[in-house]
Amino acid sequence: MTVKKRLINRSNFLLVQEYLTYLLQTKNKNPKSVDRYRFWLYHLLRWAMETPLEKAHKIETPFLAYTKELDLAQESQKKIIETARAFLRWAKLYHEKQSFSKLGVNKAQEFLCRGKIASML
Repeated sequence: MTVKKRLINRSNFLLVQEYLTYLLQTKNKNPKSVDRYRFWLYHLLRWAMETPLEKAHKIETPFLAYTKELDLAQESQKKIIETARAFLRWAKLYHEKQSFSKLGVNKAQEFLCRGKIASML
């Protein structure tokens, strides 16, 4: 049996790194908090894998279903989703020239949870 190796999209990774730097330098977040955000955003990167985040709405498995498959407490799942939402809002605001401006926050939230986020909150 052949297993296809999948890699995390480099541009997604770099965008997350830029966001974490923004949190440290511009928002003056505590480095320990930023480390937690890094952990939570890692799950977004693992979910999207090689798919650019601008096209993540085309991923078959909703992000909410992905987070529920993780063996994490419900509060951790909630933090992962909240952090992903904040990241996508930031990406839309600070990367308008990319296709994030076309994606829009509502579309981003749709692909994250496909309308099922209310049950998590």
